Amino acid sequence: MSKIIVIPLHIGDLIQDTYHMTAEEFGIYMRLIIQHYIAGYDGISDDVEYLAKIANSSEIKIIDFMCDHSDFFERKDEKIFQKRIQKEIKKMRKKSKTASENSRKRWDNKEKTDVDESMQAHSGGNGILKPLSLNLKPSKKEKTIKTKKDLQDTTLEDIQPWLSNKQKEGKIININVEHELERCKNHFLAKKRTIGTVYNWIINQQKWKDEKEEKENPEKKKAGADCSWEEGFGL
Repeated sequence: MSKIIVIPLHIGDLIQDTYHMTAEEFGIYMRLIIQHYIAGYDGISDDVEYLAKIANSSEIKIIDFMCDHSDFFERKDEKIFQKRIQKEIKKMRKKSKTASENSRKRWDNKEKTDVDESMQAHSGGNGILKPLSLNLKPSKKEKTIKTKKDLQDTTLEDIQPWLSNKQKEGKIININVEHELERCKNHFLAKKRTIGTVYNWIINQQKWKDEKEEKENPEKKKAGADCSWEEGFGL
């Protein structure tokens, strides 16, 4: 696919999802999503210094933004990305590929037409028609679709096994999980989400908390960081 120079912008969703942002936060958000489209499907580096340069902002403000609005991005393999943008990039790639294939088919058909006309001219219109061949393939068996529990029906008990494992691994420290579960539900109240959203919500919150604590207190160990939603370090 050629370099992206135009991106889809869903005005209604954009205004609704960002109404609570300040003008500065909105500017940071727009710069990040534009860079996401430029970088491609996998997203952009989660390096704070790099993100600050992209957004033309400070590292502390970037971490503040990610703490307060990390539900807008997911984080994996040292990348931040947005699933909606990934879907849009897939659509754009598919559209580009289809356009390319259609162009090739038109060219191939033009060459075939030219050859057929040449044969007709030399055979007096007595061309031989080939029998029609059908490529019949057996239908694929329907796959069984596994459904995940709806976010709004998720309880603290549902996420406890996953939470226990993460706490044993030291990845979840000093977090009011019950409070965050309710915050997550309220945030996505009007949107269809599954239990997996809570997992991403908690993991991202812990990561950005740790990074903010490390930036503000370089000598302080991450494990000792004490940061709550009320202090403004949460999602």
